[in-house]
Amino acid sequence: MSLMQSKNSPRERRELFSDLLQRRHVDAAIISDPKHVFYFTGYSTFWPRQSALLILLKHGDSRLFLGHQRVTDAQKCYDGEIEAFEDFNLNKLMVAYTGYVAKELARYLKRSRILKGVRTVGLESWHLPQTYTTAVSVVVGKVKYVEISADILALRKTKGNVETTNLREATKRLESAYETAKRSIRVGKSEIELCHDVMSESILVHGPFEFSRGDTWISGPRTLEVGGPPTNRKFSEGDTIILDLQAVYNNYWADGARTYVVGEPNEKQNHLFEIIKSAKKKAEVLLKPSSACKDVYRAVAREIDTAGYSGMFPHHAGHGLGLEDQEAPFFIPGSKEKLEEGVVCTIEPGIYHPQIGGLRDEDTYIITSDGFEKITTSPATLESLT
Repeated sequence: MSLMQSKNSPRERRELFSDLLQRRHVDAAIISDPKHVFYFTGYSTFWPRQSALLILLKHGDSRLFLGHQRVTDAQKCYDGEIEAFEDFNLNKLMVAYTGYVAKELARYLKRSRILKGVRTVGLESWHLPQTYTTAVSVVVGKVKYVEISADILALRKTKGNVETTNLREATKRLESAYETAKRSIRVGKSEIELCHDVMSESILVHGPFEFSRGDTWISGPRTLEVGGPPTNRKFSEGDTIILDLQAVYNNYWADGARTYVVGEPNEKQNHLFEIIKSAKKKAEVLLKPSSACKDVYRAVAREIDTAGYSGMFPHHAGHGLGLEDQEAPFFIPGSKEKLEEGVVCTIEPGIYHPQIGGLRDEDTYIITSDGFEKITTSPATLESLT
């Protein structure tokens, strides 16, 4: 089974992780992070006040433990066994807080004896509250706990075909958000008004829980800050505007950056943007399996430095995408990672000149067996907006 075929369903991902547990001599694992419960079951637990755990055994058997109100939703996507606890009852319970859920987990483990004979349990200690560990210990007695958070992140780094389909759709939504932004930018409009236009349109088109958002809405002198939320600053003729937005589809995240100019770009702005495009092309040469991620960063930084703008590229050169808008691999000088087939990543060079302003451009790529496929389709141009 090829890499790209082996991760096309939650069941296949559970099987892969069960194999890893066996190799590490881990008898069972408790998956608690909502992203990872979704990754291994297909069931989304991202709602507030919602608790779900996945108990995964090394031979591949699993149990999804969640509140009884959510069983019907979980059965639509998870093909394993479900154990429900009462998480709402007007006579005694409105919110199932963590301590209550831990007690319910202990009762289930004791009743089911699913962990009988288990000597080693893998936990997401980066996420799991101590009260759950206590609940397990009470039932199974003396047991060795091992960390599995990093193992799950490593499994997530490469994507199967279903995941790349989700990321393609998220990228389309992202590009739609940029089209909305281009139509909205004009002299006198504020950053926060632009944010309102983009997010409102996205909610209307995609719904209230899968919409475009962003952590960078900066213009004019603020572009030297590299990132930041929108303010009441109004656009002036000649301003550069950097938007670094994200979009989500089925819990998978797209991320990208575009730079616009209010009015016609001047010669200096165009010059900087051409260097950014050249830096991106240098990085694209290395987008293939076995390339060192630090070399991708160096290719971008070297092109900017050679052009005479040393010290004006202060951030990473890109990163992976998936269940988060920034995840492994990371294109930074200290990285020890290498690219693999199935990685979905961005390249995002930028230059932040104290007299000219900041500019950044970011595209998305899927690493293939012999190179890459670029899945962002909007051209890298410094567009004039009036």
